[in-house]
Amino acid sequence: MNFASKRAGWGATMAFLAALGLASCRTPVASKPETPAAARTFVGDAACAVCHAKESALHRGSHHALTLRPMTRTALGASAPAPGPIPKTGFTLKADGDGLAVGAPDSTDTLPLQLALGSGKTGVTYVSLVAPDKMVELRQSYFPAKKTWYTTPGQETGLVADDVGKVHPRENIRKCLG
Repeated sequence: MNFASKRAGWGATMAFLAALGLASCRTPVASKPETPAAARTFVGDAACAVCHAKESALHRGSHHALTLRPMTRTALGASAPAPGPIPKTGFTLKADGDGLAVGAPDSTDTLPLQLALGSGKTGVTYVSLVAPDKMVELRQSYFPAKKTWYTTPGQETGLVADDVGKVHPRENIRKCLG
C-alpha cells in the first residue's frame, strides 16, 4: 500500500462521514432519494441535547460516547497507545503532531490515522481514511488496560506480511460505522 496520502483534519473526517450518511440520527429510507452530500452536515451531540437532555447526559457518561473519536492523543487521553513498534507487523506507530500515523520503522512515508473506534474499555481499532470511498482498518488493535496490541477481529487471516490492515470499500464502511 502506498502511504503517500493527504492528511485529513477532523473537519474533513466529519465531512467524509456525512458523505456516507453516517452523521444523521435517522436511518436513510431506501425509497426516498438520498440527500446530496453537500447538504448534509454533522451537527454534533450538543444539538441532540436541546431536546434530549437526560439521554444526552447519560450518553456522555457512558463508554459508548467514546466509541468514535478523532485519532489524536488529546481525544484518546490515557487510552492512547505510545509511539513505537506494533507487534506482529513490520510497522511502527509514529507521533504526528497531536495525531498518530503508521509506517515502516525506517521510513518517513506514513499513513495518518484519523479515527479511533472503540471506547478503550476493551480495545480500540484505528483507521485511516485513504480516499473518499476507502478506509484502512489497522490489522492490530490496541487494548489500553493491558497496554498491548492484539489482532483486530476479522483480520486473523487473509493479509500478507506487508499489509498494514484491511482496506474497506464505501459499502463496508457504511455497514460498519452506520
